[in-house]
Amino acid sequence: MTHNTDFLPDWLSPPGNTLNDYLIEKNISKSDLTNYLNMSNENIEKLLAGELTITPSTAKLLEDFSGISKTFWIQRETQYRSDIERINKKHELEVQWLNNLPFSDMVKFKWVKNQRNTKAILKECLNYFDVSSVDEWFDKYNELIYNTQFKMSSSFDTNIYSVITWLRQGVIKSGNFDLENWNSKKFKKTLFEVRKLTRVKDPNIFLPLIKEQFSNCGVCFIVSPIPKKCHASGATFFLNPQKAIMIMSFRHKTDDHFWFSLFHEAAHLLLHGKQELIIEINKESISEINISEKEANDFSMNILIPDKYKAEFMNLNTKNWREIVRFAKKIDVSAGILVGQLQHLGLIKHSHYNKLKTRYENKSIFIEQLSSI
Repeated sequence: MTHNTDFLPDWLSPPGNTLNDYLIEKNISKSDLTNYLNMSNENIEKLLAGELTITPSTAKLLEDFSGISKTFWIQRETQYRSDIERINKKHELEVQWLNNLPFSDMVKFKWVKNQRNTKAILKECLNYFDVSSVDEWFDKYNELIYNTQFKMSSSFDTNIYSVITWLRQGVIKSGNFDLENWNSKKFKKTLFEVRKLTRVKDPNIFLPLIKEQFSNCGVCFIVSPIPKKCHASGATFFLNPQKAIMIMSFRHKTDDHFWFSLFHEAAHLLLHGKQELIIEINKESISEINISEKEANDFSMNILIPDKYKAEFMNLNTKNWREIVRFAKKIDVSAGILVGQLQHLGLIKHSHYNKLKTRYENKSIFIEQLSSI
């Protein structure tokens, strides 16, 4: 959609305004106009209000009455009807846009203030996206909507408006970060330090630590709840060459999902970050989903289970949960991460050993923590 920079007012001025101004200027009564046009008082009021169309014959009578050309009155009428159609279409577009936005969740997460009427809601949402109109919003996100290849699971009804709303929250929060410049070598080294936090069970402890360490590498680490129909687990992109954003949703509230996703997203920044925005939706990405996703998966796996431990890991006695716990302690990661990987590789059933996973289930603390990261 192309944004029109011409001035197009939202107010309407019917031809009757010009006619009424003429009557006032010439000190002519409405009754004189009524008699000349041979109309009822009711129709004269409708004519002045724009409710009665100026036909060519009426335009000729107005020309004779006022000395203002018939062409002027016809053009004035045509412009007025065109303005009505344009404003109606604009209003329909605004209402449709608002209906697609997850406004109730935006209010719930305190991203916007609650409003009761459509005009106030529209203003609130436009301010959220830092645009002046819905047309400008489409211009701003046109490339993401139309040019990015979306490859999403058919099992989820994902709404691109909800995804964009979530991504925008990441950009807004990134403005509060005090960052060093992007340093890929430092970031990669930091990941091995962050890995030690996998055994910490409380997100209120490890999330701020991740944020601090990533900030020192030029990465805004943001955890944000997802609105309805977003279904995103993470996203990475660069706001500029020196400022990267990693936003995560904590949608899967278990340690195996969180930590694997964290290092997966980190891989995208290191390996593919400056190429494009990458969004993970239902373990698939809105992006190149082939080589880049495999590379990110391998990177995450190698961080969590280093190569020198791979053979021992693959040969674990999975019939004994204590062996998993022992090995997790040996390589200094959470047992839940190992369970998740064993399940993913088909070495144990998805129903087995889930009690070894740490679950982040306290929603009141969880949402509060998300809002502060």
